[in-house]
Amino acid sequence: MIRVFLGLGSNLAGRKDHLRATLDALSRSPRTELVGISRIYETRAVGVEEEQPDYLNCVAEVECDLPAVELLRLCQGIEVALGRDRKGERAPRTVDIDLLLYGEGVVEGRDFRVPHRGISRAYNLVGLADLDPSVRVPGLGAVADLLAGGDLDGVREYEDGEEAVPVTLRGRLRGAREGSGGGEIAGRRER
Repeated sequence: MIRVFLGLGSNLAGRKDHLRATLDALSRSPRTELVGISRIYETRAVGVEEEQPDYLNCVAEVECDLPAVELLRLCQGIEVALGRDRKGERAPRTVDIDLLLYGEGVVEGRDFRVPHRGISRAYNLVGLADLDPSVRVPGLGAVADLLAGGDLDGVREYEDGEEAVPVTLRGRLRGAREGSGGGEIAGRRER
């Protein structure tokens, strides 16, 4: 089995429901096992030209025996089933599933690359740190080190994040607040 990290995001109406449905679909997918789910974070849309609603983001840890390209196609199928319209890379979306890390190496495909080019975005790093701060990003280093030098402006823990996780999967939620008071991100206060 290969250890994989997926970045999940949604910024259209029903964001919590879209994340919940995505996590549920991943947990039921053949040849994959959903191992862990980071906390849910709310973030501004990054790299877009026009105003968009804020995103809900999280990272899911999965173990699978699928080749990277097949896992990517599985994720794209989940996106389509949940109403994703591929109007462009920077368009709002019901759900976006990014293949952040696939094992410990680099994967080059015709239409994709792993590690994902957006892996160093703060919302991906905090989600990865919730699951395993020691995980290494090929060519960049340990997530904890990358996060230490990162700008966390605009990344906030989502207060109702647990509700975005299907009840049957809440035992896999990592980094649960446990009375932390919210706003705390990987040991640092939101700015």
